[in-house]
Amino acid sequence: MQITSAVSSVGLNSYRVKNTGLFRAINSAASGMTAETLRMDVISNNIANVNTTRTPEGGAFKRKDVVFEPRSFYGYDFDVPQIENMSDLYELAGTGVRVVDIVEDSKNPMRMVYNPDHPDSFKYQDFFNEDGTRKEQYANLSDEEFDKLAAKIGYVEFPNVNVVSEMVDMITATRAYEANITTIKSAKAMFTKALELAK
Repeated sequence: MQITSAVSSVGLNSYRVKNTGLFRAINSAASGMTAETLRMDVISNNIANVNTTRTPEGGAFKRKDVVFEPRSFYGYDFDVPQIENMSDLYELAGTGVRVVDIVEDSKNPMRMVYNPDHPDSFKYQDFFNEDGTRKEQYANLSDEEFDKLAAKIGYVEFPNVNVVSEMVDMITATRAYEANITTIKSAKAMFTKALELAK
């Protein structure tokens, strides 16, 4: 369903009342503050788990990231429809942002550190039986593939978290949050000026 039919189903006047300019600006900025707060939570969790080598799911902690998308009117995307009156474009401004998912970072590799004494390091018995043969789960691997796995013996898998990158993300999240606060303050100032006209 397109936004055109969504707007027409409730009536453009109803749409104007529920999404009027000033309050829409505050609402959009508030959604940005909420989204950036959650992003900050995820960044903080990444940093806190920078050295976590054991999780309930098994293996080291994997870095997580937040996925944003524009909020929409009645759940529909704000694609600009076919309109006859250009003044109606103002009525089709978006309503902010929302978080749609928190996903694991699969692009950056895990950090491998050689430390045979670490309790979570890869051990000989992880890959070989007592008689020196491969464990059953690796039987179908080629020699080359198995050798790559066996080369991990003595290494510890650490999270794919780069503290420097996380700090940069934290700064951008903070700046975005502050920008949304400024937006709300500016909208309030505009509203105050408008009220002064009635005096």
